[in-house]
Amino acid sequence: MKKFTAFILVLILAAFMAACGTESAQDETNGSQQNESTEETSEETVEESGEDTETPDEETEEPAEEPAEEADDSSSIEEEPAEESTEEGSEEDTQDGNSEEGTEMRLLEQPMTLTIGGEKTERTAFLQESEENNYSMYVAEGFTFTPEEPNVDQVFYDEDGAQYMRVYTYPKAESEASLIEEQMKGQADAIQGESAAEWTPENSASEVISGYEATLSEEQFKTYLYETDNQYVRIAIYSKADSGLEDAFLQMADTIQ
Repeated sequence: MKKFTAFILVLILAAFMAACGTESAQDETNGSQQNESTEETSEETVEESGEDTETPDEETEEPAEEPAEEADDSSSIEEEPAEESTEEGSEEDTQDGNSEEGTEMRLLEQPMTLTIGGEKTERTAFLQESEENNYSMYVAEGFTFTPEEPNVDQVFYDEDGAQYMRVYTYPKAESEASLIEEQMKGQADAIQGESAAEWTPENSASEVISGYEATLSEEQFKTYLYETDNQYVRIAIYSKADSGLEDAFLQMADTIQ
């Protein structure tokens, strides 16, 4: 009986020992598998992290070049207004230069030497503006400037209103020089009573196209035509033959601009 009991105990102990060996083997097997999976996971993690770290480098390399291009674009954009401002400045300078050249500043008054009756006399001349007829001229003391009608102004001699000068203006866009000449000659012929003689002033400041003179008793009529950049100008002088005012009127007519 004792032997049987001892045998049973031996069997139980053997079974217990066998069970413990199996569990330890399984634990080792599971531990090795876990270690392998951990190593594989760590390797994959390292590889993924390596790929992740490489990818941002590639992505960051391309944007690094784009700001440079944007900087170039911005620099070109900044340069363009400078060129435009330079061009605008040059255009403004050119316009200012043209305006200064085209519009000469004239004094409101200045001394003028007139020849009256063959004698020279110093007088103060005042600037007169004919805004409607687009010109200005100097009129000396002793004479009065006054508008008469559209495209016509007059300069009277203060001591004798029957002696005066008329200034006719004709815009080139609306006029023909040949027609003005016919009208001018017709007026001279009517005063003369026959074909009027041709006449042009000596030492005129303008390039005279043509002119005529007529005499009736003591009355003297002289007229001539010249042109400016934008219009024709006709001068008609009514004076007395012995007054000597013809030269004075011509000298004032030469100041027309």
